[in-house]
Amino acid sequence: MKQDESKLQIEVFKFLDLALPSDYRAFAIPNGGLRNKITAARMKREGVKAGVPDIQIIAKGGASALIELKASKGSLNEAQKDWADWFGRNAVPYAVCRSVGDVQAVLLDWNIPLKAKVQA
Repeated sequence: MKQDESKLQIEVFKFLDLALPSDYRAFAIPNGGLRNKITAARMKREGVKAGVPDIQIIAKGGASALIELKASKGSLNEAQKDWADWFGRNAVPYAVCRSVGDVQAVLLDWNIPLKAKVQA
């Protein structure tokens, strides 16, 4: 994960930890980053898939949503586009966010009641 995206993810999780109600859970999917070839090969055998979004949110009952974080000028790579297309075709809530405010907006759009909101 690039440094700008890492900083964004830290800020997003500060927000999520405050804002999500107790019947929702969010976690990071640590798919990115540089690894040596041996570790990368092992992780691939273990099921790590290129392009999987950065954050998953799960609601009580199992409903799930995914968020890909991108820096202000970042763009999706081909593997990320493939996942985004799959999510869209299969009605899985998915969004690309570039700020904590974007995350708040998609959570509200997904009708997730928030305990806290980003200050304007």
